[in-house]
Order: sequence, then C-alpha cells, then structure tokens
Amino acid sequence: MAFVFVHSPDEPLEIIELSGNGEHIARVAIGYDDGTDHTYSVVVALSPIPGHGGLHDFELVFSIVETYVDGDHSHNYWDGNETKSFLSDVGERALTNAIVMTLVQRLIDVVAPDVVSMVTYTSNLPARALRKFHQIALLFAQNGYVVGEADPWNGQRIWMMTRGT
Repeated sequence: MAFVFVHSPDEPLEIIELSGNGEHIARVAIGYDDGTDHTYSVVVALSPIPGHGGLHDFELVFSIVETYVDGDHSHNYWDGNETKSFLSDVGERALTNAIVMTLVQRLIDVVAPDVVSMVTYTSNLPARALRKFHQIALLFAQNGYVVGEADPWNGQRIWMMTRGT
C-alpha cells in the first residue's frame, strides 16, 4: 500500500468547481492509495459566515480530503503533520501547497468576496505551519484586499481580508 501522487509541475490542473447554498468549492485530485483505492484531493472552500449579514462575507477553509472506495465516507486532513504519513515527499508537498494557492486565487477571481475570514483549525501551530496561512493572506493582499491578523484566540490564529474600494 502506497500513496501515488498524480501531478507534475508542468501539467495543467483539472479543477472541479461546485457552488450551492452560497458556498463555493474548488477541488483538485492529487493522488490515490494503490492498496485501498482511496482518493485524495485538495479542497478549498468559501463558506458563508452565518449571521454575518453580508451576502459576500465568507470563511475560507482548505484541507486534503481522503475519500473512501465506498464513496460514503471521507476524512479531512487539516494539519500538515497528519499528511506526512502519505504525503512525505518535499516536492509533492510543495506542489500541493501551490495547488492550494491556485485554488484560492480561482475562488477570489470567481466569487470576488467582500469579506473573508480564515482561522487555523489546529491550535498553537508553529511558525513553519503558519507559512501557508501567511501566503494565502499575501495572495489576498496582492488582489487588492486589506489584510489583518487578529490576536490569537485559544491558540487559534485568525485573519480578516476585506476587499478594497
């Protein structure tokens, strides 16, 4: 049993986009386990913030989703430490991170959200693990958003991105 990564840096991504009930999801399949036939995808979503009032106010989340053969079960990997058991190659991890950034950019382009919040799933992440969050915040800034980071709350880090006028 082994994870098989299915992308190389020079091939185009097949992005699957889904929208409904105000939520926008972008997904790219990145591999499979040749022993279990489970599939793995990078998923980035903009989900409406309940009770926030604005129609274009979202929370941004991203993870790797493992989907089981039966199609009825899945597992989300929110922490890079969890993915090291199957995604250990440094180059594959870097390409996976680049895919996350591509999907975030795609959602910015398609949805043009007014306000986006992003919260770490895992508390008390080390600086190295926060790099991808800072990269996402920078990507929003490069797209004309005002970006700010709030004080940590119970070990979780929080960013707010507001579209400039």
